[in-house]
Amino acid sequence: MDEADVSKLHSESLQLRNQQFMLGTLALTGSGLSAWIVTSKADESVAIGVSLSWLLMLFILFHWSIALRKLITIISEYLKVHQLSKWETAFYVLHQNNSRLIPSQTLFIVIVFLLYGVIVVAGSLVSLWSTVDTVSGFGYIALLTSLFGYSLAIVAGYRRFRVQNAALEKLCRTEFAKAE
Repeated sequence: MDEADVSKLHSESLQLRNQQFMLGTLALTGSGLSAWIVTSKADESVAIGVSLSWLLMLFILFHWSIALRKLITIISEYLKVHQLSKWETAFYVLHQNNSRLIPSQTLFIVIVFLLYGVIVVAGSLVSLWSTVDTVSGFGYIALLTSLFGYSLAIVAGYRRFRVQNAALEKLCRTEFAKAE
């Protein structure tokens, strides 16, 4: 493989990481906006509708970010198997040996998306609490239940990703070694 191809793979990996960053930025911005919208509109149906809509959008953005991470894994494994990047190999070994000191980027994404979901629902709860005299208990239950379901779905998605990513790494090592 020539230098141009290796450079292209490194660039592609960086571009995918940048897309992950942009998805996280979009998620943060949208979470703040949705919290702001519901606190400025003291209506129970608006608060619930905006929160549920944005939780669904966060869930989609989270899985999009996970899909990008899988593509990054494929490129990284290719570079490692073909010994085209000392950095990829060195970082992999460093991370495997020190995972408690160097948490995975994907774990950080999970924590951030969980936090964004809390921000969205907290904005709605603040809005509902400020209009206590007109709010039914349904609003509180719907918001807290949706946050709980969202959190479970994000954590389950992360656990599934870890299993799939380990299998993907193994598959890539095997297939890329065969192609050599």
